Amino acid sequence: MNKILLVASILFCQRAYAQQNTFNYKLKINKIDTLEEKRKMYDVKFDWLDSSTTVQQWKPFAIDSIDILGAKKFAKAAKLAYKAPDSSWAKFHINQTQNCYVNSQEHLLSYNGIDASVMFNAKTTIGIEDFKKILNSIYLLNERIPTKPKKNLKKTFPDNSLIVFRNKSNWPIHAMFHNAGVYYSKYGASSFKEETSLKVVFEHYWDTVFIEVYELDWEKLTPYLEEI
Repeated sequence: MNKILLVASILFCQRAYAQQNTFNYKLKINKIDTLEEKRKMYDVKFDWLDSSTTVQQWKPFAIDSIDILGAKKFAKAAKLAYKAPDSSWAKFHINQTQNCYVNSQEHLLSYNGIDASVMFNAKTTIGIEDFKKILNSIYLLNERIPTKPKKNLKKTFPDNSLIVFRNKSNWPIHAMFHNAGVYYSKYGASSFKEETSLKVVFEHYWDTVFIEVYELDWEKLTPYLEEI
C-alpha cells in the first residue's frame, strides 16, 4: 500500500477504533530471539524500528520455594506473623509485571487500531533506555511544561496523547496515555487506574520538573506496521 494511503487508512481506523474496538494493523516485527531465561521471566529481543528492543516477558505466575523463603524473611524482618504466599501474593506479582512504559504503549497504540500485544501486554516490561528509543523513533514532542507554578497541573491536554514526566536529571520517570480528560496511569506494582486529575498522578511522582506531551509520528511509524 502507498504510504500516503496507509497513513490515511490508519487515521480513519483511529476514529473507527473508539467505536468498534477493532485492530487493522500490527507491529512489523522482523525477528524475535530469546536472550535469556530466568526464574520468573524471559529476556526477549525484538527487531523493530531498525534496532533491537529488549522486552522482559514474564512467565505464568507460580509460587515456588524462593517465594516462600522470601515471605518468611519479610515476616521476620517486619516482626510479623508468617503468612504463606496465597492468591493476594500472586496478584501483587502479576500486577508488577507490566510497567508504565508498556502500559502507555499498550493503551495508545490500541486506541489507534494497532495490535501491539506481541511486545506490549500485561506480562511484559521494558527498560528506560528502550522506552527512550521508542519515544524518539515514533513520537513527536508537542509541548514541554514545567510543573511550577502549580497552576500548570490544571492544564488540559489533547486527546490521543502520550504524557511523559521527567525529573531534574531529565529521566522519563513516568508515562501514560491520555484521552478525553482521562489519564491511564500505571503505578508500579499496582493495577493501572483511570485518573481524571493530573495533580493526583503528580503526587505519585513529586520529583517531576517537566511534563511532556507527545503524539504519534505517523510518517515514521507506518513503515513499521503491517495490515492484519
